[in-house]
Amino acid sequence: MNARKLLVFAPLLLVLVALWGCTPDNPGWPLANQAPDTRITVAPLDSSEHDHYVSPSVMFHVQWFGHDPDGLVAGFWIQVDNGAEVWTTKGDSAIAFEAANPDPNDPTRLLGTHTLKISAVDDEGARDPSPAIRTILAVNYPPVLDRIVADFPDSAATGAGIYFEVEWSDPNVSGALFRLSINGLPVSDWDARSKYQFYDASDASILASIEQGEVMPLDVSLLTVGVMNTLSVEVMDFGGAISAPIERHVEVIDTVYPALTEFSVTYGAAQFFPDGSIFYRENRSTTLTMVGSAADYYGAVHSYRYRQRQRSIGDTTWTEWNEWSGWGEPSAEFSNLPVGEYQFEAQCRDYAGVPGDTLAYTLSIVEPDLDLMNILIIDETKDGNGRPGSPDDQQCDDFYNNITAPLEADGWTIFNIDYATHKVGDENYISPRDLFDKRIVIWHADDRSQLFLGDNLTVLGQYLDAGGRFILSGHNVLGAFTDDDIATFTSGFAHDYLRIAGGQKNDEKEFIGMIGEPDLGCPDVAYDPAKIPGSWHGVNYTWILTPEHRTEAGGYWHGDPDDTSFEGGVSCLMNFSPVNPWRTIVLGFPLYFTMEDQATSFMQWMIGQIDPENATE
Repeated sequence: MNARKLLVFAPLLLVLVALWGCTPDNPGWPLANQAPDTRITVAPLDSSEHDHYVSPSVMFHVQWFGHDPDGLVAGFWIQVDNGAEVWTTKGDSAIAFEAANPDPNDPTRLLGTHTLKISAVDDEGARDPSPAIRTILAVNYPPVLDRIVADFPDSAATGAGIYFEVEWSDPNVSGALFRLSINGLPVSDWDARSKYQFYDASDASILASIEQGEVMPLDVSLLTVGVMNTLSVEVMDFGGAISAPIERHVEVIDTVYPALTEFSVTYGAAQFFPDGSIFYRENRSTTLTMVGSAADYYGAVHSYRYRQRQRSIGDTTWTEWNEWSGWGEPSAEFSNLPVGEYQFEAQCRDYAGVPGDTLAYTLSIVEPDLDLMNILIIDETKDGNGRPGSPDDQQCDDFYNNITAPLEADGWTIFNIDYATHKVGDENYISPRDLFDKRIVIWHADDRSQLFLGDNLTVLGQYLDAGGRFILSGHNVLGAFTDDDIATFTSGFAHDYLRIAGGQKNDEKEFIGMIGEPDLGCPDVAYDPAKIPGSWHGVNYTWILTPEHRTEAGGYWHGDPDDTSFEGGVSCLMNFSPVNPWRTIVLGFPLYFTMEDQATSFMQWMIGQIDPENATE
């Protein structure tokens, strides 16, 4: 195109430039903004019957569309019947249409006629002058309350802090609101929560702990004490249909309270022993755990509290109770409590704010002091009839007192416990209180007892870990660790502490003594014929022991006859492991049945082996 032709078009270009430079608000703009158009694209047909809740599913939902010929659609005004218009930028929705009028032709359902009106608005504020309209006949079936879920049965006597919830169903589910009445009077507005907890409204800490997103808190004062209260719940769906009420009756009594059913303590990962004692270890935390119950009056425990005093320093003053709100969990942890005796008291309370009785727990953290020359003899007696073969408790006590008398002369102090009468509560138990200052423990079951070590292996293990020394004697000694006649040990107390790999039991009356290991200077011991019936060849229920590594044989089984498989087997096994702080000796026979003078020498030899620092010259 040449310059002459450009000059011809120049006036037209100037006009177009002027027009393009004008805005819709510019009075010079020759074309006015055009209103958008609205269409309902998915919805029930006009005047058709349809579920009152048009759900946003694949097939049934309300969807609309807007078109603006000269711009963009900014959003929509939606109006149902003559209600307030609602603005939205979305193109579909789930809508609940009220349907609360009885259907004269079908008493099982409710009806409601509604007009849905949607108007698009463009980005310049213009509104569709001819909104899309759809008339819908909404059909609704009333919801049903299926049952009340509660711990308490109908007409039960309960405390005030009860909890319950309701289960409901709806043939055409939309949504649900619930209302609670007590004794015929509504105590709540229509609310989406269907779970109810009565609580002490004067305590903000209880209210704060109730899950208010799901549970409705109710003041216990709404329940009348001493009479039968009627709890009645109704459910209304989003279409306005209300169910028949469902009821539960309760008689509230104010003489009930929760109770602590368990008060336990752990020391690190270990349990305190039944008398509340344990050996001190560094960097161990002490944790109190409580379990409370209000189930006997259909309540629930809300929180716990505790207080303490340390009695070992003579303090008789209790600390103040900690705040309920400060300890809602049923446990409390104390880091590295020092050696001493402590007393704790605890309480629990229910949701009505009612506290229960106080439960006390006394615990002792004891530090082993094994430098003292103290020996504890534990007699696990069955207290026989005193005849040969069945010594009574006194005969066993006299025997051990006699064979340890030279040790007392050398400066040892001897203590005795009869296990059968030594109880912690209702249990026979040895505890750290018994062991903490005993350098040597001699445990025997020489009068055909069955060696009830099982309940005491933990405390004995802790005692040995602290550096204790241990001598074990009795009938059927490995029966303390196994029920098998032939025992094999790869773990547990017998393997880990006594270093026994196994053994074999002799049930016959054949054992007549032990041959001492000459290289160790161990004396022989022979059975005493006066202590067994004359018809016996020897003592039965004896063992030969299979050594583990780091052990030594102190003596060997000798019998009559002397050609059995037991002859020469180890019957005195010593654990002198250099990697552990303890020393132990296990006898495969009951020492009581040997000659007393020989047993005296043998006892002095054993004490010298497990405690060479205090050996008698």
